[in-house]
Amino acid sequence: MDQCTSDTAALRGLLNTEYAFGQRARDSVKAAFLEYLAEDSLVLQPLPVPGRAFYTAASESADKLEWYPAVVDLAGSADLGFTTGPWIYTTASGGQVHGHFLTIWKNDAKCRWLVQFDGGVSHAAPANAETKLEPDQVSYAVRIGPPQILIAGGAVSQAINDFQGTSRQPCAPMHEPPTFASTRTAKHRWVWRPPTIICPSASVSANGTTMPAAYL
Repeated sequence: MDQCTSDTAALRGLLNTEYAFGQRARDSVKAAFLEYLAEDSLVLQPLPVPGRAFYTAASESADKLEWYPAVVDLAGSADLGFTTGPWIYTTASGGQVHGHFLTIWKNDAKCRWLVQFDGGVSHAAPANAETKLEPDQVSYAVRIGPPQILIAGGAVSQAINDFQGTSRQPCAPMHEPPTFASTRTAKHRWVWRPPTIICPSASVSANGTTMPAAYL
């Protein structure tokens, strides 16, 4: 069946496209991204920039970039999805950096999966490699909420505690935006500054609770 009209076929088609994308990058990272990036795509370098313009201007390199998907899912419409998994960046001199990527995909008018957004973070080499997710291992079912594999233990209570802790901070000017990670490369690392509250000009009461206007 056409991957635009079948949920499971769409999911497997997305994984097949991700693997084809990675295989193309073994020959040329630049050519791979230019083949699979949508016209209006964004990539993190380290802030969001137009993807096709960035890779059109990029130089070819002897460095290697390899990755594979470990998690995949679709929107209920089955025309939007994401893949995430580990990547390894190997320089021409043999040095390596490890990380994880997140790619948002969208079906175009011809039912082709194209990259709408791509970003990644670098981290220490993992002790154990994640399992590759193969297309014949997946099937689609409508869910409420993200896959359990992406939900950290105690995530809800931690989010509440973080919010409450932040809301008790004194008013202060907002920090500059955080520095984001680079697109599946080792050039940039994730840097995060703790949030501070913008002094609100007004507060809004919701269900009897007064909340800073900055959160609304």
